[in-house]
Amino acid sequence: MGSLYPFNPITVVYNSAAGAVYVYLDGGTSCGKSGGRIDRIVGTTVTGQAAVCGASKATGNPARKLTVLKNFNRVFAAQQNAIGTSGGIGVVDGSTLLPQAPLGTPRQFAALAVNNTTGKVYAVDPAGTVAVFRTGSA
Repeated sequence: MGSLYPFNPITVVYNSAAGAVYVYLDGGTSCGKSGGRIDRIVGTTVTGQAAVCGASKATGNPARKLTVLKNFNRVFAAQQNAIGTSGGIGVVDGSTLLPQAPLGTPRQFAALAVNNTTGKVYAVDPAGTVAVFRTGSA
C-alpha cells in the first residue's frame, strides 16, 4: 500500500478461534486521511486489510479502541464522526474483513471490551456511560 502518509501501529488483538492476529494501524490516506486500517495476519503473512474511517480520538487508552469477539469472529474498532463513518463502533468480519453496519452511532467511544462467554461488547464513552451490545448487534 504505497502511501505518502505512514501508518502507525496502535494496537493488536489475537483471536485464537480464528488463528489470526488483527493489527490496528492509524494514518494513511484512507477516508480522506482521517482513518487507518486493520490488517489480518495469519502466521507471518498479512492475509487481508480493511479501511477504518474516523478512528476515535476520545481520551482513553488507544489499545482499548480495538477488540475481537472470538466466537463470532468479529473485530470492533471505536470510531468518530468523519468521512465515511457516522461514529460509534465499526464492525468487521474477522475472516473476510468485510465491514458491517456500525453500532451505537453517532456516538464516540473511548474504550471497548468483550465478554466472549456471553457474546457481549461493552463500549465506554468519554462521559463514562457504558453501552452494551449483544453479538455485535444493538
